[in-house]
Amino acid sequence: MTSRFLRAPRDTPLAMDRSARTFDVDGHMRVLGSAVSMSNVCGYVGAEISGYQALGLDPNKIYHLYRDPASLAASADSLNGKPLLITHKVQVSDSHDHDLVVGSLDNARWDAPFLRADMTIWDQAAIDVIKSGQQRALSCGYRYVPTMKRGVATDGTPYDGIMTQIAMNHCALVTSGRVDGAYVGDAAITTRKPKTKWRPIFMATDATETDDKQIMSNLITFLQDKLSAEDMKSVEGILDGQTPPPTEAAMDAARRVSQAQRTKDHKSYLERFPNAERLR
Repeated sequence: MTSRFLRAPRDTPLAMDRSARTFDVDGHMRVLGSAVSMSNVCGYVGAEISGYQALGLDPNKIYHLYRDPASLAASADSLNGKPLLITHKVQVSDSHDHDLVVGSLDNARWDAPFLRADMTIWDQAAIDVIKSGQQRALSCGYRYVPTMKRGVATDGTPYDGIMTQIAMNHCALVTSGRVDGAYVGDAAITTRKPKTKWRPIFMATDATETDDKQIMSNLITFLQDKLSAEDMKSVEGILDGQTPPPTEAAMDAARRVSQAQRTKDHKSYLERFPNAERLR
């Protein structure tokens, strides 16, 4: 996965300081005014850009796209009510992943150069990684339409195109972010297509290269005691960009992992809620 890192000035005030956090009687965390995105210029490999083939872009060349202030400000309403996730995944109503949702965002507003929002975090595990600093940065996932027209951003940075019609889909907690003011904001972008063939979506997800590597490392560690050596070799090859195994073999491996995960999740649930079985 290709990603790049661009920092904001070091004196940018952090929105996720302790004074911004409150807790209600149920233990839910409330955070006000977090920066979730920023108007700036970021580098993208051509193949990451939505509709790059129709635009005639070189899939291996780096293009610099600008999240211009007007487009980002106009996206504020689309962020209200969107889910906060523990990791990136495109969320649509008919394939909603309940297990990843740990909170929600509201009261989104433009505060140049940042897009800010208030949020509520419901899940204790998510609250813990925020408090520990392990996963307190925010990374937005959004749709956009690229307009490939060269220009210069307000800060003097040249760009090859502008991100327009930005529509937020979710925010995710990540280990490190792209903007030094965006804590529980934008991290380096990587465009990902959904796995569902019937609904093509180009989604920009703001995750840094460090975060990508950490996710892959965690995935490999998780799978090591659940898959055979042959299956692990295939998984590591896929993550390294190699050709995936035959569909039947891949599906068998996926089913084994899915069953193992369900068993683990159920055990964890019963540990947290020991009386749950008696309430059925």
